[in-house]
Amino acid sequence: MSDLTKQTPVEIDTEIARLQEEEGRALYQLESAHNSRKHGEATTKYVREQSPEKYGPDWKFHTQIEAEKSIVKWTKVRDQARAAIVPLHAEYVRRGYWSRFFLVLNGNGHCHSSTHCSTCFPTTRFGWVTALSGSTEEEAVKEFGDKMCTICFPSAPVSKFWGEGRVAREERAEKEARQAERQAKRNAKDAAQVISENGRV
Repeated sequence: MSDLTKQTPVEIDTEIARLQEEEGRALYQLESAHNSRKHGEATTKYVREQSPEKYGPDWKFHTQIEAEKSIVKWTKVRDQARAAIVPLHAEYVRRGYWSRFFLVLNGNGHCHSSTHCSTCFPTTRFGWVTALSGSTEEEAVKEFGDKMCTICFPSAPVSKFWGEGRVAREERAEKEARQAERQAKRNAKDAAQVISENGRV
């Protein structure tokens, strides 16, 4: 492992986010494997009871066998991801908890300093903006403008003063570009219809 003391908050948090995603994938696979094993165990039990002379106590239905292999595999992946996160989190703690930013994943989502803001709900989904980890509030405001949560950032100026952040500007520009493209297509279609109606080629 490289020297964590020389890594930036962005580098460390980006790696933590990757590992958490890996852990999440493992947990999903484990849940699926446990369900498959339960089904396999039931089938194994039934078959053994129906034909004990053919299927002895060591016989297992193939679904159960594959599920047990999958459980071993994904348990290892989960545990490795969790273990890899420990030193990264320890470095975060050692440095006194640098700033982190979480964007609510909906059209009007605000940027928060954690996932525990009182304005959010247990079901609220967040995106971890690791590219801003360690940034100042001012730097974050330049990115998100009026998307900054004033509960998490009470010193953040009101949106009328700051106006749009970079993210909002880019979203607006993309929206305007799509509208212009649709309008251009409508104009071309209308022009083609006029030519057709006038009998021109």
